[in-house]
Amino acid sequence: MADSVGSKMILSEFANGMYMQTKRGLRGSTLRTYLSTVRNHIAPHMGHVELADIDYAMVQETIYLCASRHIGKDVHITLRGILTVAVHMGLLSHNVAECDFVYPERIEPPRSTGAIVATFAEHRPILERAQDVPRIELMMIFGLCCGLRKGEIFGLEWQDIDLSAKEINIYQSYTCGLGGPTLHPPKSKMGTRTIPLPKYACARLAELHQGKGIVFPGRKRNRENPTSASNRLRTWFTKNPDLPQVTLFSCRHSFATACVLAGIPLEHISAWLGHCSVYVTRKAYVKLVLVDLHKDVSKIDAAYEL
Repeated sequence: MADSVGSKMILSEFANGMYMQTKRGLRGSTLRTYLSTVRNHIAPHMGHVELADIDYAMVQETIYLCASRHIGKDVHITLRGILTVAVHMGLLSHNVAECDFVYPERIEPPRSTGAIVATFAEHRPILERAQDVPRIELMMIFGLCCGLRKGEIFGLEWQDIDLSAKEINIYQSYTCGLGGPTLHPPKSKMGTRTIPLPKYACARLAELHQGKGIVFPGRKRNRENPTSASNRLRTWFTKNPDLPQVTLFSCRHSFATACVLAGIPLEHISAWLGHCSVYVTRKAYVKLVLVDLHKDVSKIDAAYEL
């Protein structure tokens, strides 16, 4: 191990100081995730330990005490990154977190991320009910009809929407992170894109169009906080319990799934969503629900003449 004075620094001090300084260029939401992992899962077990005293057994115990396999992997990745920076700074001679570790087998309960509404026909009742509240309707149009990310929705300005060409230009995102919401480029290079507007969305936006300026202004004419808007949407759905309880997160997944079931090629859906690869679209965004699997099994039954 390194004999430098710097190796006497405790893990929490290094992680919250020097390490976070190397991450200043990241999105605020990503920085918040790093800090949350350190604060909630690493610091309670290892935060008081000097960098030079961290060993394999200590890392393994911290990982295995995590509530789920998913969290254990996040802790391992974060620890590996922290100690890599320490090695590059000459505070350590090697990174013990580069080793393989055993993850807990506990499976984290699924988060409530909203209902997946699998077909465009099922989207229509939600869209029509939302016409009573313009801001709710706008969220549903951009989510269910266009598949935009939450940050892209609240980054929109009316001049980005070209009703004559039936297109939306997406070039910025407004997301919550350290220090509050910030405006920045989309999540990936492919996120900067122009997408077509379906006829239904175009017709409704023509009714709701307000000229120029921010589509979702806040009280002082700046942008509405995405978290506050999400809470407002959740309250609206609570008052409409007969509707599928979607969120802005599940709207995007519902759009992708509906596109697949409508026969739109996956490559086209990937470009529409602004993904860097078709693999991301297939793995993370296309949700097949049980009713669709029952339709598939009926084809097997037909083959067996049952």
